[in-house]
Amino acid sequence: MRKHLLVVATLLLLVSIIAGAKPLGIDLFGTWVNVDPDSGGTVQLVFLPNEQGGIQVYGYGVCDPSPCDWGATPLYLLTYPGETDTEWGMAIWDFGDGMLTVAIIYLAGEYMVVESYSLLGPDSGGMRSIELLKYVP
Repeated sequence: MRKHLLVVATLLLLVSIIAGAKPLGIDLFGTWVNVDPDSGGTVQLVFLPNEQGGIQVYGYGVCDPSPCDWGATPLYLLTYPGETDTEWGMAIWDFGDGMLTVAIIYLAGEYMVVESYSLLGPDSGGMRSIELLKYVP
């Protein structure tokens, strides 16, 4: 399971590096909603500061009739060695039994880009999706 996670995280990070991103900052906090509700992936992400000075991400995925609550997980900030601006973040939701979602998150203009890879179980080939989310005040 950990091997799958490492492979997924590495692939998503490489894809994210290719795209231009702007630094993550205080403007990240709040609710971000998918601009395409029929995309079949992430419906909404909510970013809040945690007690340790980091960032907590609450995720919601597509389910019927209402979104699935993925719960909260820390946002891991990713930077190049020697860089001070953090442009990417990674969140991991582990649902147990080999089911998990890894999301690479970055801001591009007024949108948040979420590149995610979901494993649905030990025998699953997984599902990759890319969504655009927009901040909702």
